[in-house]
Amino acid sequence: MDDDSTRLLSVAERLIETARKAGADACDVAVVRSFGRSVSVRLGAVEDTENSESEDMSLRVFVGRRVATVSGDIHSDPQPLVERAIAMAKVSPEDPYARLADADRLADGRDDPGLDLYDDTDLATTAMIDEALAMEDAARGVVGVSNSGARRSRRRGRPRAGHLFGLCRSSHALGLLALDQRHRRHRRRHAAGL
Repeated sequence: MDDDSTRLLSVAERLIETARKAGADACDVAVVRSFGRSVSVRLGAVEDTENSESEDMSLRVFVGRRVATVSGDIHSDPQPLVERAIAMAKVSPEDPYARLADADRLADGRDDPGLDLYDDTDLATTAMIDEALAMEDAARGVVGVSNSGARRSRRRGRPRAGHLFGLCRSSHALGLLALDQRHRRHRRRHAAGL
């Protein structure tokens, strides 16, 4: 396990320990490191580019048969997050089915579950700009379109703790808005599907 994974797992363990001390009968945590990049073009020129990274955590607590989920940035103090989750669970309606899954019913993280949720295609910003410009140029060639914009984005997330055992997800999207009131948007898990 690399240092980054160890650090994120430590955050998850600390959050679980804090929740149990605060009165949770059971809980689970997902810690996710996300990356994103997108470009927007308008009328044949780049309008903006974005790059984002975040590390977030989600805590689900069980108090009896009551459950609540909260989320926040991993760099925030876990105590207020835990207190909010416990308070929310206490006022939630009872659910006779609310409980963590038995450990023997969960994937153990050693085997690939074969869900095909992640595409590691990493396009350079210039390639994303080229795709968005080509899509917008095609739209501008349609009779009646006088104004348009296009967007190309890529997002990926890597959960590092909890029941997802490092399961990765990605999405690739193309969006087009042409002023003749036509709007097209395509989102796929894999870049090749666009």
